[in-house]
Amino acid sequence: MSDDIPQFGTKPEKEYKDRLSAYAVVFNDDGKLLTLIVGTTFHLPGGGIDLGEDPQEAVVREAQEEAGCKITDLQYIGKANQFFLNTDMGPLNKLGIFFKARMIHIDSTKGVEADHKISWLTPEEFFYSSSSEFQKWALKKALE
Repeated sequence: MSDDIPQFGTKPEKEYKDRLSAYAVVFNDDGKLLTLIVGTTFHLPGGGIDLGEDPQEAVVREAQEEAGCKITDLQYIGKANQFFLNTDMGPLNKLGIFFKARMIHIDSTKGVEADHKISWLTPEEFFYSSSSEFQKWALKKALE
């Protein structure tokens, strides 16, 4: 396994912050991928790792908070980074840690953030969607 971590996006001209984050690749029984729509962009469930939290704890918490989804059986996929402009935090380099996970249960009436909408996509639909390149990279790795 290579130690090279792929970097996606264009490096901001301004100063940026590194933001450690964790994401889950979760499929349902029909082989569709759990995604969240925020505005016009599709995302894998996940996000920032809080102080004192390990990546596995963070991705389980984020899946619950963002999608009302309980996940288990985390399998490490890899790491990839993405430059990103966050409206609240400014320019970021998201240092992503990705896991494949098994869904135990989903309840879209609980834990879904107000600006998020759950959407189930085929992998092909996700590859052609408006989503981050580092998340597309993770899905490709999960399918290998």
